[in-house]
Amino acid sequence: MIFAGISLDFLSNIQFVDTKWKAEDYQKAIKILFDEARTKFPGVKFQLYQDNAPIHVARSTIKFLKENEIDYVNAPSKSPDLNPIENWWTEISRAVYRDALSYNDRETLREAILREWPKLDAEKRKTVVMSEPNRLIKVLKVNGEWIKY
Repeated sequence: MIFAGISLDFLSNIQFVDTKWKAEDYQKAIKILFDEARTKFPGVKFQLYQDNAPIHVARSTIKFLKENEIDYVNAPSKSPDLNPIENWWTEISRAVYRDALSYNDRETLREAILREWPKLDAEKRKTVVMSEPNRLIKVLKVNGEWIKY
């Protein structure tokens, strides 16, 4: 699994996860992500957008978010594609597997991801991030049901 964050003007470092996560692991990753973002953009408020996975809504995670003054939004359960990072993963996948490349081991794939991650088009990232309000409106129109995005 890969953990990272995006915003209009920010592309975080990638955190690779090789084990099944517990809430505490998720919290450590969030801390790293928000420390990185806050260092790069002092005083700017960021918001964590997450789905309702058990580690995301665990009491300890909610407590951690409040203690660390991290604003967060939990996506409706039937709308995982609301999060712009999901579309960004599609972009990284296209870049890593272009020309029908395949990878024989995890380390080679990891190297390809790290190589392609900073090369992705910043304007396309901004478009993906700016699409969130339209996604939210669509979900509201269908009373929280699944949307295709």
